[in-house]
Amino acid sequence: MNALSDIGAFHHIGIATEQVDLAQQLYKSMGYALYWSGEDPLQEALIVLLKKKDHPLIELIQPLSNDSPVSALLKRQGAGAFHTCYEVNDIDHMSTVLRKNKMIATTEKMPAVAFGGKNIRFFYSDTIGLLELVEK
Repeated sequence: MNALSDIGAFHHIGIATEQVDLAQQLYKSMGYALYWSGEDPLQEALIVLLKKKDHPLIELIQPLSNDSPVSALLKRQGAGAFHTCYEVNDIDHMSTVLRKNKMIATTEKMPAVAFGGKNIRFFYSDTIGLLELVEK
């Protein structure tokens, strides 16, 4: 198939923050627990994944430098939702589908340390904002 409906399950929401420790404390008070934490050198960011039973992951993203893609967003609009992420079976196929549906690739396919080296890729739409794909 060649449709947007081929996209997989909702995987996580990314939250941009300059205070990852305080954000993590707030989510922990809502019942989330630490799932993974580490630095992503490709995104120049500290990533914290939080998990709660029967809920999608929360990804907290704190820039480690002014060159991090998250830095500019935080300067423009402050902390908050940064992107939504969906699982896909074939990231190259879904990339083609998204481009055919007028979404703009903002990155190349790259491995994500937060997801065990699985490939990710970001796209932008002026109607829904930033969308991330993570390959199963």
